[in-house]
Amino acid sequence: MCLGDLRVKDILYSEMPPPELLQDLIKCFWYYENPSPQPKEFTILPDGYFDYIVSLQEGQVVSAGITGLWTDPVPVCIQPHVRQYSVRFRLAAAEFLLNQKISSLLNSFQPVQLFMPPVHTLPDLSFIKFTHVASSFFLSRLKEAASIDSRKKCLFNLLTESQGRLTVEQYARKSAISSRQINRYFQDWFGLPLKTYCKIIRCYHSYSSIAKGELHPGAQFFDQAHFIHDVKNITGVSPKQLYKNENGRFLQLSTKQKH
Repeated sequence: MCLGDLRVKDILYSEMPPPELLQDLIKCFWYYENPSPQPKEFTILPDGYFDYIVSLQEGQVVSAGITGLWTDPVPVCIQPHVRQYSVRFRLAAAEFLLNQKISSLLNSFQPVQLFMPPVHTLPDLSFIKFTHVASSFFLSRLKEAASIDSRKKCLFNLLTESQGRLTVEQYARKSAISSRQINRYFQDWFGLPLKTYCKIIRCYHSYSSIAKGELHPGAQFFDQAHFIHDVKNITGVSPKQLYKNENGRFLQLSTKQKH
């Protein structure tokens, strides 16, 4: 099921979920297109995921690579007539699908080709075709990948279900992994402590409410002051400024407001 094309500042944006077998490792596939003759500037907010992004211009690949996690807002500029196809990964994919630590990629992008559709298909590459190629590739990798450690699977599930609301000690107790081991694992594989990651995903899960003008704390925050402090710390602006979203600056807020 495709989210459908949304227009934000003349940018086309779509999302599609992965096959069921990949849903613990891949959040979604997404697509941007700037069909206009002018570059478009946005700010991407931290969301707790990392991405593989292929950019095409006039049917030619101009870049392909993987990001790490983002802990700060990232200014991006989408050049004229550029299409971007991407896989948005959940954290578990780093170890259990890609077998690649992303700690050195924190707040950065590394050129790499994980897979590539046949060259003759690139000029007419559709989002649907990209998702089929990507799904086939990662399903084949899944057969070769190590099975997910049951304790780590429990930890990742807890993070998703709780939206970062628990303390490190609570995650440690519920997953049967010591807090020291968890923080060592997060630093080694992702480049940040669990506490910081929890703050990011708490803020990410507040974006939908903020986009609707609901500027009060959800269940993941203790109170209004905590909500405002954490959102400003992660996004650089207050919840009110996010909601105003002047000139469609914050792409994640724009897509949630449009949908």
